[in-house]
Amino acid sequence: MLVKASGNNEQHTYGMPLMGTDKSYNPTSFRRGFGNHEKDDEVYGFNGSSLNMGDRFLDGLIPIPWKPDRLEKAFPNITPYNLFGNNPIITIDPDGQKIKIYYKNEKGKIRKKTYRIGEEYSGNNEFVKKAYDALNTLQKSEADINLETGTSTIKDIVDDKRVIKIKEATSPGSYFKSSESALYFDTEHGVAFLNSDGTEAGRQSPTLQFLHELGHAYRKLFFGVEPVTTKSDIPTKDEIERFKQEEQHVTEKYEWPGASKLKQFIRLKYDMKWKLFDAKDINSTEEKKKENSDPK
Repeated sequence: MLVKASGNNEQHTYGMPLMGTDKSYNPTSFRRGFGNHEKDDEVYGFNGSSLNMGDRFLDGLIPIPWKPDRLEKAFPNITPYNLFGNNPIITIDPDGQKIKIYYKNEKGKIRKKTYRIGEEYSGNNEFVKKAYDALNTLQKSEADINLETGTSTIKDIVDDKRVIKIKEATSPGSYFKSSESALYFDTEHGVAFLNSDGTEAGRQSPTLQFLHELGHAYRKLFFGVEPVTTKSDIPTKDEIERFKQEEQHVTEKYEWPGASKLKQFIRLKYDMKWKLFDAKDINSTEEKKKENSDPK
C-alpha cells in the first residue's frame, strides 16, 4: 500500500519514502519521519528506513519492531511484534508524555503540567515539585519495576496514549479515583504499620504510598481492573472479598518491589493496622519535627 504524503513524494504504509518519488523536496533534510518519530538512517543507509520510537525501533522495510512489546502479557491476543494495533492509518503511537499533574497557580486557577521521564521541574509550585520528585525517585531507583509485567510502571503509563491525572489530596492519605482516572497524592503523610500488640512494625514514605496507588491506576489502564466499589453503605461479603484480593495483589506486585528498592518496610498483608505520621519529606520515613510554638 502506498500513501501520498506531500508533492510528488509517496510513502510505504509505515512512512518510508518510496524509492525515486522524493522529487519535490529533499526528505533527508527532515529530522523526523512517520508518526513524527526521529529517523535513524544510519542503520540501512537511506532515508526513513529506521525510526526511533523510544522503547523500540521500527524497521521501515518489513515493517516490524526489532523487539517485542514490553507489555505483551497485558495483551495476549495481539502479537508482541505488532505496532499501532496493526492499523497505522487510524491508530497512532504518540511519544508518551501522558502523566499530567494538576495544580492551582498563584491566582487559584487550575493548571496542568505534563510529566516527562527524567525531567526536572523548574517552576515554583510546591505540589508539582513534589510530584516530580516522587516520580523521578521511583524511576531512577527502579522502584517502579512491577512484578506483574516486569516493566516500569511509570514509563508504561507515560508511553500510553491515555492520561493519568495527578492531583493534590485534600484529605489525609493518597488514593486513586477511577471515575476521574486521577491519583490524589498526599505529599505530607507517611504510614506507620502496627503489630498486633500496637507496637510499630515499620514505616513507608509518601512516595511509596503513591506507588501503591499508581499500581491501581496501572491495573485499570492495562488490565481493565476497576477498584472495587460498594453498591450500598454496607458492602456485601463478595465485595469485601474482591476488595481484599485486589489490594493484596497490588501490595505484592507493585508495593513490595518498590519497598525493597527504597529500603522501606515491606508489609506482608495489606490489611495491617496502621496510622499516619507527618513525614519529614516525601521520600522520608522520618517524622517531621514539630515547631515549638511556645512564646519565649
